[in-house]
Amino acid sequence: MNNTKGTVILMIDQTLDEILKLAREADLEKLMNRALYEKDPSKQAVFKSLYDYALDERQRKVIQRKHFVR
Repeated sequence: MNNTKGTVILMIDQTLDEILKLAREADLEKLMNRALYEKDPSKQAVFKSLYDYALDERQRKVIQRKHFVR
């Protein structure tokens, strides 16, 4: 892989980390609304995936709380 391709992959990886961080902190209702009402099917799929990811992360944190663990 040449240096340019490696740099692009690194930039995508860093950007993805930032996007996932923003999704974890986002208002779930707003993410869901964007997924439901986005007209572009590709963008709609991305918003749906971000919503699912954020919801999963929040559920995982709740389940890991002491009073949920036996």
